[in-house]
Amino acid sequence: MKISLGYILDGNEVSFRKLFEIYYPPLCLFANHYIKNNNECEDIVQEAFAMLWEKREKIIIRSSIKNYLVSTVRNLCIDHIRSSHSFWKYRNENLNSNQTDADSPDEIYTKAELERMLQKVLEKLPETYRLVFELSRFENMSYDEISRILDISVRSAKRYNKYAEESLVHELKKLQ
Repeated sequence: MKISLGYILDGNEVSFRKLFEIYYPPLCLFANHYIKNNNECEDIVQEAFAMLWEKREKIIIRSSIKNYLVSTVRNLCIDHIRSSHSFWKYRNENLNSNQTDADSPDEIYTKAELERMLQKVLEKLPETYRLVFELSRFENMSYDEISRILDISVRSAKRYNKYAEESLVHELKKLQ
């Protein structure tokens, strides 16, 4: 089914702004796979949204807005690389790289998706480990404060946090 983006947004700036708020941060991260300059990445993503708004009446969405935006940002990044002197540098750096680029729209996540994934993984941790991690990361508490609150040693707090971080990395890799 083909749906016109103009039909979805109906020229509504509030809808467009919401779309921007949802996808701007993950698209900037996605652009960073190609261009290692945050300012340039932000400019490219803003350009993608400007093009989207300007052409909203003519654009036909065949799969999803997310796929369309990812494709647009990827193409703009490639155009930027080709037009800049960094093309050869980028090509040489990535020619022999074993790392796969996030070329698929399924490989970028919105903030809400990341939060759900993180919560799912946190639930698997032992309670004390999870608490140490949450107090450290979300409440910005020091290990001294955490050890007093949970009545554990500072060394244990550090060890629990390290275990939680390693577990999170391992589990999040499996979810991708």
